[in-house]
Amino acid sequence: MTSSWCQGRSHTHPHAGHRVPRRVGAFAGFTLVELLVVIGIIAVLISILLPTLNRARENARRVQCLSNLRNLGQATVMFAQENNGWMPGQGGSSILIKDISGGNPYKIRTATKPEVPNNDAWDWIAWQRDIDPGTGLSTTGKNSSQNITLSGLAKYMGLKPVYGVTGTAANQVAQKTESAFRCPSDPWESPRIKMNQAETQYRYSYSINQLVATNAGPVVLDGWGGSGTAGAPAKPADAKNSDRAWGSFSGKISSIKRPADIVLFVCEDELTIDDAAFSARPYQWANGNVNAVATRHQARRAKSKNALLTDYTNENAMGNVAFCDGHAEFFSRVDAIRQKHSGLAYPDPSGPPF
Repeated sequence: MTSSWCQGRSHTHPHAGHRVPRRVGAFAGFTLVELLVVIGIIAVLISILLPTLNRARENARRVQCLSNLRNLGQATVMFAQENNGWMPGQGGSSILIKDISGGNPYKIRTATKPEVPNNDAWDWIAWQRDIDPGTGLSTTGKNSSQNITLSGLAKYMGLKPVYGVTGTAANQVAQKTESAFRCPSDPWESPRIKMNQAETQYRYSYSINQLVATNAGPVVLDGWGGSGTAGAPAKPADAKNSDRAWGSFSGKISSIKRPADIVLFVCEDELTIDDAAFSARPYQWANGNVNAVATRHQARRAKSKNALLTDYTNENAMGNVAFCDGHAEFFSRVDAIRQKHSGLAYPDPSGPPF
């Protein structure tokens, strides 16, 4: 019995208690050639997808810019409604404030630097600073000491005025809200044009059509101005400052006829923007004294002001524009300076860029 039992135990599986050897080649890594092929395929896919992703991102920025312009247009309408119909100031090289000392709430005058922080603005935007936000350099101009909350439209964009803030502190006020005054594709930190060496650079993206804004008084700007150069027709002897393409501008919103056609704000090219005012100057395109709608949302952009002006194929490049009825469009830069859309009293030129 014992030997029989032992014989039974001896008949176990010959491989019992032994590990099956692993096949070494079954999970081998990629060869160098295979890795190079995979990397090449990934590179091709990236080269195909990256332009598409960039376009999608820029389209999103264009939509945000259009939204900013619509909001500014709506704020302008509310400003006019609350100020007896008067349009806001142009935000040029001077600073306009309300002078209520004589009891007239609509007496508008040019401010001097010491009084700026404690007065209500009339200009649509308060942009001049003691310290330039981009360069960090001090300015010596009389028209400084502002912050974004002192803008004429700030109240209608949810901002409360912050008075008496000067120096570098003024550049820190309501920084998040400043994005409403900037195109998300604008390289605003880079060097810009100065009005002169004593003043700060304009660090925002939008400018108002001077022909639907007001100045000190308030008065309206000359509808025949900005184009009186060689090649422009003679100004009529009976011309008035209030002359516009649609008729006469009194300075009040109700006098703007065809508001759906008339430009209110433009997103201006960083190569030409120097303040918050946009002037239609079709006759001055070739000599360099021109404002131009920005084409930041297109791949087609001039790299220098000279290229912008001399390359007439660039005239139909597109940018964002808001109109006096409150809507905004992706619009041709040459159309923005046409008589029909700018309100300029001069007829359109017959030569380039037209």
